[in-house]
Amino acid sequence: MITPSRKRQILALYVDYLGFTAVYQPIAWAVRSVFTLDHWLVTLAAFAGLRGVAWALKLWMPGQWALGIRSGKMATMESRILARERWWTATGGTLLVLEGSKNLVRWTQGLPVEPLLGLASPQWLAVMAITIFGGLNVIAGLLILRTRMAGAAIGIGVLSAEALAAVIHRDDFRQWAGQAVIARRSLQGVPLRDGEVEMMQMLTTSVLPAMIAVGAIWLLVVALRFRSHDRLTSQAADGAART
Repeated sequence: MITPSRKRQILALYVDYLGFTAVYQPIAWAVRSVFTLDHWLVTLAAFAGLRGVAWALKLWMPGQWALGIRSGKMATMESRILARERWWTATGGTLLVLEGSKNLVRWTQGLPVEPLLGLASPQWLAVMAITIFGGLNVIAGLLILRTRMAGAAIGIGVLSAEALAAVIHRDDFRQWAGQAVIARRSLQGVPLRDGEVEMMQMLTTSVLPAMIAVGAIWLLVVALRFRSHDRLTSQAADGAART
C-alpha cells in the first residue's frame, strides 16, 4: 500500500481549485449586478466550503482521480500511475489544466477574446471557440495526470489548431494583442507604458507560436514516455511468463 505524499495531495487540491474556478467564475459574472462574488477571498471561501462538504461525504474529486489518490481511513495511491509518471509529465498535465481553466472563463473578464477564427467572426462564435479549446485542455491535462496517452494526443491537437490559427490570422492576432493590453490597463486603471502595445504585438506574433511549438513537443515527449513504459512493462511480463 502506497501513501500519497503531502505534495501530491496539495497538487490534487490545486487541480480541484482550478476546476472549481472554471465553474464559479461564470456564476460570479452572471450575478455581478446583484452580488459581488468575484473577490478572491469569496472564491477561496466558497471552494473551501464545497471541498469540506465533499470530504465529509467522501466524494472522489477530479484532482484525486487524476493523480490516483483514493480516500478512506488512510489515503492510498494507485501504483500504476506512480510508476508511469515523471515530474515533468505531471507538470505538463497541470499546466494544461491551468491554461484550460483560464480559457474557460476568459470571456467573463471583459477582455477581447483570442481570435481563433479571425476578428471578422461573431463574438459569440469566438467565445464558443475559446471555451471549447479550454474544455479540451482541461480534459487533456487531467488525462495526462492520469498517465493516459489520450491526454497528450488531445493536448497536441489543441495546440496544433491554435498554432494554425495564429499563422492563418497573424494580422488579426497582432491587432487583438494591442486591443487586449489596452483593455487590461483600462480595467486596472493603469496608464499604458510607452511601446507596451508594440511589445505585446511583437510577442504575440513571434514568441506565442514558439511557445505553442515547445508545448506540442513537450506533450509528444510525454506520450513517448507513457508508450515506452507500457512497452517495457509488456516485455517484462512476457519474459516472466516464459520463465
